[in-house]
Amino acid sequence: MTAKQVRPLTASEIREILQRPDDDLVSAILALEPTREDLLEAEAWLSADDDLRRERHEALHGKVAAIFELLDARIIEEPER
Repeated sequence: MTAKQVRPLTASEIREILQRPDDDLVSAILALEPTREDLLEAEAWLSADDDLRRERHEALHGKVAAIFELLDARIIEEPER
């Protein structure tokens, strides 16, 4: 039995998961070559409550941490509606 091959996400998959991200964010995430699991984990921790987010952020590493930073910056930059 061979190990399951994991491939990086495509731009359309990133758009589908994040729902309407801007092109700069998609490009930045694509450059990291993340898997679906990387993006979903970063997004899950981003939506956690603030205390848990701060605590968990310190434990994030690699691509998940980089994606978390990109998504977190996007939230800070977005004006409230």
